[in-house]
Amino acid sequence: MHRLLPFLFLPAIFSSFSLTAQESLSQIYRFVNLPSSARVTALGGYAVALSDDDISLALMNPAALGSNIHHQVSFQSSKRFGDTKAGDFSYGHYLPGIGTVLHAQVHYIDYGSMNGLDEKGNSSSSFSVKEKAFVVGATKPLTPQYTVGINIKYVSSTFDRYQSSGLLGDAAIMYHSPDQKTTATLLFKNFGTQFSSYSGLKEPIPFEVLAGLSKRLRHLPFRYSFTYRYLNRWNLLYYNPEEESKNIFSGQPKERSKAAIYLDNLSRHLVINGEFLLGKSENFRLRIGYNQARRSDLAPKEYFNLTGLTFGFGFKVYHVRLDYGYARYHQAGNVHHFGISTALSEFYGQDKKEIKTGSIGEIPGK
Repeated sequence: MHRLLPFLFLPAIFSSFSLTAQESLSQIYRFVNLPSSARVTALGGYAVALSDDDISLALMNPAALGSNIHHQVSFQSSKRFGDTKAGDFSYGHYLPGIGTVLHAQVHYIDYGSMNGLDEKGNSSSSFSVKEKAFVVGATKPLTPQYTVGINIKYVSSTFDRYQSSGLLGDAAIMYHSPDQKTTATLLFKNFGTQFSSYSGLKEPIPFEVLAGLSKRLRHLPFRYSFTYRYLNRWNLLYYNPEEESKNIFSGQPKERSKAAIYLDNLSRHLVINGEFLLGKSENFRLRIGYNQARRSDLAPKEYFNLTGLTFGFGFKVYHVRLDYGYARYHQAGNVHHFGISTALSEFYGQDKKEIKTGSIGEIPGK
């Protein structure tokens, strides 16, 4: 069965060469792509191939859940730029009769209060800006090595008196190697439609196709992963005259080679990360990630900086897991993300059990 793994990505790989439209910055509901947990923030903002006892992965990849998230709850909160705050609440439930994991999640961002101005620049009443998504989803095994998952997201966005709503969905298939050390995912994210628009004109939604691979080393407590974004769109470059380098003699802009342009574009699709799993029960974790697209778009060119770099840690005390993630965006601000999660079933009744954290999640029904 594992020999079928390369074919999992063929349709999307071919589409990446046939579709060349540039990434649209006019898409609505882009907040749904914000990291849903401190762990994902620390791993570069994308970790679609991870699968273990972490319910907060559900918003990123609905096929990533196993029966070991039964009765698990997670609270996540991040302090972003200015007065902007974001947060998530997640809950998972396993149905052994049908071998299916169900989950529900609230994902929101609050941009705070803003001062209103009229057309002449005079102050008017202040207003608030908020966006939220209500998510339900399910994970189901197809075989001992393959699981599928789906999310349905009702999205609501409010900018002063302007409001919009829509329905988005995610669908994923995930491969688990027989030794549970390798996972791979093909994810179709944010397909759907806008029900109501801000001003009567519908806008594009942030649809993308992603692929990911995660591998745990055999003789080292380390797991590395990478995510390839926008398999449905190749060109992520845009023209910025400020980045042009000029010939010192003629003063004319230098033309970049085709190889340089290709590598620049390719790197913007990739997010790479790693996670050390330390301790006898792997209860302490160190994380690091790198997002090249974020660095290319936001890093100042004049001096060295850490834009695009992320890191964090997590540890489990008794039955409670605490996580922290840090992301460097630009000089104007960084993101600090905090999370707390636990499995309620570990505290009561016959379901009370000890789960080894860090292991690849048990596939439902396996």
